[in-house]
Amino acid sequence: MAYSFTRRRISEQANVITIFVTVTLSALLYGWIEGTLYPYYPYKEQFALVGHFTYYDAVFFALFLVIGFTFSLSRTFSSGLRYYYLLFASLGSVMWGFWIEDMSYFSTRYPDETLMPGVWVEWGLSGIYFAGHWIPWVYVFLCSGGFCIFGFAFLTAKRDLAAYEMLRTIGPKTLGNLKARSVLVSREFARLLSIHYALIISFSLIVQLANIVGASLTSMGLPLHVDARLALLGFTVVIFPLMLLLAMDHLSSANPASSGNT
Repeated sequence: MAYSFTRRRISEQANVITIFVTVTLSALLYGWIEGTLYPYYPYKEQFALVGHFTYYDAVFFALFLVIGFTFSLSRTFSSGLRYYYLLFASLGSVMWGFWIEDMSYFSTRYPDETLMPGVWVEWGLSGIYFAGHWIPWVYVFLCSGGFCIFGFAFLTAKRDLAAYEMLRTIGPKTLGNLKARSVLVSREFARLLSIHYALIISFSLIVQLANIVGASLTSMGLPLHVDARLALLGFTVVIFPLMLLLAMDHLSSANPASSGNT
């Protein structure tokens, strides 16, 4: 049973990591494509949607939803907590992906376009200077918000088998058992949130180091070619956050309450 639980835990958390890596790499590549081709898009000044978006932006948004949610929707009706944590992982990764795509775009366009006060991505929220580099508040929100949601999904994934075993005591998936099963899963999900919220918030603040480094790379006055700049950006937004996820997982495992069944 211990071996089965460990294998299931690794498998479920691997699902979450797959979503994270897929969206992150897609965002990096798409930012490079956009930075290379978008300046030649003939309708880039026509904000036809709510006065802020072009049709290109709408297609881009739909593309990220497809990339982020296809994997989770294909597995969402399986068992345990999977319905919740995969959808959370997709939502978090899409927020994370928007942030990365934008930094990848500016990394590609520098020095023709620079991340600085007044840039359209601010959405009227302005930003702050750090070590001479401009960091929009939108970046802070997307980075920490995306990691927070995604980190909770990652911690929840390892409890999927335990939740599945609890659901087996209720009985098979029938219309009569649907409410009881939903209540049990919702309570377990809420219990895990109440246990881990402080840890998740703490690490979502630590991940701002990746935001500082990534935003700085978009305009750093170094003799870096675009591919070198993007490689450093990719290392920053993939390796460091993954290390934080593993550290967060290790710390959460030391909490006896996280393995409870009620």
